[in-house]
Amino acid sequence: KEAPMASSNVMLYCQECKSVTRVSVKVTENGKVRICKHCGVNLPDKH
Repeated sequence: KEAPMASSNVMLYCQECKSVTRVSVKVTENGKVRICKHCGVNLPDKH
C-alpha cells in the first residue's frame, strides 16, 4: 500500500563518492550550497 513519506527520510545519491548521503548546507557569498556530508563535494540544485 502506498503512503506519504516524510522528506527527512529521503537521502540523495552522491555521484562522487557513489553512496547515499545526507545533505549539509554551506552559506557562501552567492547564497546557500548543498554539500555531501561524506566527501564534501557540491551537490546539484534541486529541480
